[in-house]
Amino acid sequence: MGTHLMGCECGTSSTKQKETKKEEPSRINEYDKAQLDIKSQITKIKDQRLFVETRSKQLKEEALEQKAKGNKTKAICALKMKKLIESRNEKLDGMLLTLEQTLNNLQEAVMNKQVHDVLKQGNEAIKELQKGVTAEDFQKIADDLQDQQEINDELARALGVEAVDEGEFEEELKKLEAEDVKKQLKNAPQDQLPKVTPKKPARAKKEEEKQAVSA
Repeated sequence: MGTHLMGCECGTSSTKQKETKKEEPSRINEYDKAQLDIKSQITKIKDQRLFVETRSKQLKEEALEQKAKGNKTKAICALKMKKLIESRNEKLDGMLLTLEQTLNNLQEAVMNKQVHDVLKQGNEAIKELQKGVTAEDFQKIADDLQDQQEINDELARALGVEAVDEGEFEEELKKLEAEDVKKQLKNAPQDQLPKVTPKKPARAKKEEEKQAVSA
C-alpha cells in the first residue's frame, strides 16, 4: 500500500514539473524566431550558390576535357548542364535578395517597436511622477519657505541676534576687491603699469587755447 502511494506521489510530482515547464514563458519571441528562420534560409541559399558555382566550374572543365579528347557530344552535354545550373543560380540570387530585404525590414520594425515601447514606458513614468503635482504646489512650498525664513528672523531679533544682511557682505566684498587691485599694482613692475597722461590745469589749458586763436 505504501509503495503504491509513493508511486502516486512520484507520478504527481512528475506531472507538476511538466506543467511548470509548459507554463514557463518562451525566451524567444515570435520576432526573434522569424529572424532566426530567415537567417537560416539565407545560409542555406548561400550554400546552394556555392555548390552551383563549384559544379559550374567542374562542368566547364569537363566540357574542355571532352572537346580535347574529340568527344564533341559529351562536351556539348556538359555545357548544357552548366547553363541549366547557372540559370538556377540566378533564381537563388533573387531569393537571397528578397530574404535579405525582408530581414532588414524585420530588424528595423523590431527596433522601432522597442523604441516605441521604451518611449511609452518613459512617458507613463513621467505622468505618474507628475500626477498630483501642480504649479500651485510649488508656489505653496516657496511661500512656506519664505514664511519660515521670516519666523527665523523674528526669533533671531527676539534673542538679540541681528538678521543677516547680504548688502553688508557685498560692500565688504567690493572693498576686498579694491584692496587686491591696489596690491597687484604696487607689486607689478613699472614697465607693465598702464601709462597715464597727467591732466593739465584748467587755467593753463585756457591760455593755450587763447594763444592758438591769436596765432
